[in-house]
Amino acid sequence: NTEEAMNQMAQELDVDLISLTPVLEEAASRGKLLYYPLDPHWNAEGTEVAASYVAETLKSRYLSASSPANQ
Repeated sequence: NTEEAMNQMAQELDVDLISLTPVLEEAASRGKLLYYPLDPHWNAEGTEVAASYVAETLKSRYLSASSPANQ
């Protein structure tokens, strides 16, 4: 399992890892088409779902209300 291997390696290296599996599975369960029909790459909707999730995760982990970037 590639994701499990990545999680294990990230823990060993003390690196944060953002798993996109839950958010992509949730979007797919709501009927969103996230990949091109004939190849394994994300389409525009898949890219948007992933990018939005990563941006929100980074904001919540690393930006605080008192951060100069938010003032």
